Amino acid sequence: MTVACRACGREIPEGSAYCSFCGASQSPVPRKLYRSTQESKLLGVCGGFAAYWEVDPTLVRAGYAVLTFVSGILPGIILYFVLALIMPKR
Repeated sequence: MTVACRACGREIPEGSAYCSFCGASQSPVPRKLYRSTQESKLLGVCGGFAAYWEVDPTLVRAGYAVLTFVSGILPGIILYFVLALIMPKR
């Protein structure tokens, strides 16, 4: 049985790791980390991590709050805003 290459669309054998024509990888598309626009309370950082890990955003927010208070409030706040600057918005 054959399937189409994800990059060039040519027929390749099913289960091939790479296309024999263009050399493109046939592995699943990797997940990317984005700030969430739908599950955001402040800037969407925790919502983005929740979508990436496929968990409830409330759990990520609660975990981040606990880690922030345990490690020191100021570093946790600074880390949140740094993450908001470097994570692209979806």
